[in-house]
Amino acid sequence: MKNYKIIGLMVLACCLLVAAGAQAGALFGGSRTADIALDGFCDGVHMDINYNSGKVIANRTGCLSEPMVGTVGALNGKKYAGGAVTLMDPANALYMVIKDTPQIWLYYSLDGTVFVSGTYSVGVAGTAKGGAGPSTMP
Repeated sequence: MKNYKIIGLMVLACCLLVAAGAQAGALFGGSRTADIALDGFCDGVHMDINYNSGKVIANRTGCLSEPMVGTVGALNGKKYAGGAVTLMDPANALYMVIKDTPQIWLYYSLDGTVFVSGTYSVGVAGTAKGGAGPSTMP
């Protein structure tokens, strides 16, 4: 009976790994460099994501060029498993959350209200879908 439980757990673990791989997005998985373009805006973000430390070093790209720093979010309670990146935009006193599935981003003011939000495409700002609009900043 013990062997069946172990085999069952191994099969379940393999299925979960395959499912996670099928859902992999720009931010999901191991350490990587990712570029996203904020759809409908001329802005984007270039990120160096380190899953070993959980840190993200980023730069706004497109209309604005500013440094950002943040962390990798967690998925299902697992440390640095992907799913979201949270960045601080010190130049504009905003926090940015970038979610992997669905591909959405949100800028939060320091009081917790959403300043602006939308969807994103993987790619460099100005070259991905709808990347030629106004800046996200007034």
